[in-house]
Amino acid sequence: MRIGFIGAGGIAGHHATSLSRHADARIAGVVDVDATVAHALAEQVGACVYPSVADLLRHVDAVYVLTPPRSRLEIIRQVAAAGKPILCEKPLAATVDDGEEIVRVVERAGVPLMMGFMRRWHRPAQQLKRIVETGELGRPLQIVRTRVGTVTPSAGNWRIEPGQRCGVTIESLSHDVDLVRWLGGDVVAASGMTLESRPDLPGFDDNVAATLRFVDGPIGSVQLSWTSAVGYNQTAVVGERGSAILEGRHMWASQTLRTRVEGGGEHVVEYPPEVANDMGYDGENSAFVDLARGRDVTHPTARDGLAALVVAEAVLDCAMESLPHAPASSADRPLRG
Repeated sequence: MRIGFIGAGGIAGHHATSLSRHADARIAGVVDVDATVAHALAEQVGACVYPSVADLLRHVDAVYVLTPPRSRLEIIRQVAAAGKPILCEKPLAATVDDGEEIVRVVERAGVPLMMGFMRRWHRPAQQLKRIVETGELGRPLQIVRTRVGTVTPSAGNWRIEPGQRCGVTIESLSHDVDLVRWLGGDVVAASGMTLESRPDLPGFDDNVAATLRFVDGPIGSVQLSWTSAVGYNQTAVVGERGSAILEGRHMWASQTLRTRVEGGGEHVVEYPPEVANDMGYDGENSAFVDLARGRDVTHPTARDGLAALVVAEAVLDCAMESLPHAPASSADRPLRG
């Protein structure tokens, strides 16, 4: 399968490394607004550089959309019109309005779109999901996700460019919101607070604490920080008959899964480094190649990407209302759509 990359930045490198291990796919073409970056990636993977998206689409079977989120709507419009399957990096877009239009575009075109929520293929997370699905924890009551560490985008990174900036609540929290939705179902209400720690980057929130309510009643929370000197992540499910906690000493690694159910002792799984540090890209890319070949593959869709955006917007709206000049409110915000 001939894969085209639209966007050749940092995330493209992760996908390129993963796809290099896939016998049934190759990167055939690359396009990027920065020709130097495009040529560097193309040389690395043995691909051609094309001057435009339209040129690329004539030479590939499926497309990875790896550009900054504010540019994705028009790109996906072009790709969908050409009938090419799409892997779209997270977030789906920078705004709910753009996200809703992307959903309409791909559904009208009948083109499969997989969201780049690679944590669904993180093997420890999959084991946690299996535990939840067996029902051994009982009805979920609370789902908690924490991910903290130090991320400092350097000069030239789109995340801090004024025209592309959207903050971590939109850009990075989508991973965590999708993970808790995958475990607990649709989120029907959300509230929260955000914080901008860098005066030189107005509009760039880098800390967020959100509270959620899920469709069947459980509550939850998601905390994300890009300014923590200590790296850590945890995903916890508290049920009526037991609890399970997946955690690791890094923003992404998962070293330990602990479970305890009624009438039993604590069960601990310690993952070896190759499993603990597995980001999920290999599983995600294999699933996308299968999807692009027309196979029936369970995957996060454009609607899952939109759902994460809706939660992020609700959190940001709540945070805006809680500024010093406005009355504070702790009420959950019902979600759009």
